[in-house]
Amino acid sequence: MIMKNKLSRPEIIAILLKCGEPITVEEIHNIFRNTDMGGVVYRISTYIYMIKNAGGKIKVFKDGRKVLAYQLLNPQDFDDEGRYNGPQIQRSKTQLKNRSKSQCKAWKQSWNGS
Repeated sequence: MIMKNKLSRPEIIAILLKCGEPITVEEIHNIFRNTDMGGVVYRISTYIYMIKNAGGKIKVFKDGRKVLAYQLLNPQDFDDEGRYNGPQIQRSKTQLKNRSKSQCKAWKQSWNGS
């Protein structure tokens, strides 16, 4: 997510969310409307996913399936340029493998109704 002289789009979204308040999708649309970064609004879920992978904790406000707003729950772990500086979580490959197997197993059980 780190670029040398320029902020990446996930970093720009992280800066918007750094206030810690819920930011509606409409507000994000209005901020980037008529700018060269208008494409941000179409990939916002991807950028939110990238922030989560970096270590951000994001709460999503929904009405059914429609996303209404996003809120960054750990803004203190981000610097002024939107980069994550919080604690790093080390996971081994076996932990990731076991986690995905258990998630898959739980999904299969819920799908079969058992």
